[in-house]
Amino acid sequence: MAKIIATREFTYKLDDKTESLLIKIYKPTPDKRIGGDWECTFFIDDTPTIIYGVDSLQALLLAQQALSVKLNLIKENKFSDLNWLGIDDLGF
Repeated sequence: MAKIIATREFTYKLDDKTESLLIKIYKPTPDKRIGGDWECTFFIDDTPTIIYGVDSLQALLLAQQALSVKLNLIKENKFSDLNWLGIDDLGF
């Protein structure tokens, strides 16, 4: 797997206990498929997502956008108090 290029830890309350949610973004790499372009993997805790782009920058930017959407869905549907550094804005 590629090298981790960025991480961020979010927190939320569960049963009056503070829990954390960790994201990791990996360096974009060439897609292994024949004729493939580039891929960028990110993890939310232990769940991976792979995003594809025509070049490494597009793969990275699309991964950041997808990550933002997924985190906002988690905040809306699962952990309404999900925050970064005590701030409701998750920083994306």
